[in-house]
Amino acid sequence: MNYATVRDEIKAQLNAVSGIGKVYKHRRHSADWGTFLSRFKDTTGLINVCWFSRVDDTEVASGLGSTDEAGEIVWVQENEFWEIELYYGFKDDEDDGTPSEYAFNTLVDAIETKFRYLQNLNGKTWKSFPLNRTSSTFGTLGEVLCHRAVWRLGLQHRL
Repeated sequence: MNYATVRDEIKAQLNAVSGIGKVYKHRRHSADWGTFLSRFKDTTGLINVCWFSRVDDTEVASGLGSTDEAGEIVWVQENEFWEIELYYGFKDDEDDGTPSEYAFNTLVDAIETKFRYLQNLNGKTWKSFPLNRTSSTFGTLGEVLCHRAVWRLGLQHRL
């Protein structure tokens, strides 16, 4: 498994989602307001940013051979987990015509759909699994109220 190859493929898959804003291959922050706005706003002026990071990794010996084989471990399975975070600017609408929650949930569904049937992360892993949404709520990015969704992406590699 090559960390950079997997990382770049996750970014490519996220960038292919319709409505996605800026996508970063690691968590980003800024204390400077001008940098904050340019880093996290999309072309419509709304906070719309996604980033991801590898958060967990374990290796398990599998495919144990018989005692008369040269080695007992035939292959090792690496179970790798990535966390994907999406921040989407909150906008209230008094008449319920177009609150930001509608666009946010449409984007959440599109991200989940993109990863649902990849099988092997477009050939970059042995197996990949559908996203597991661990949170979908409000949060803040800096001091800006945003919708926030968090997913866990499970990948398996044979080493």
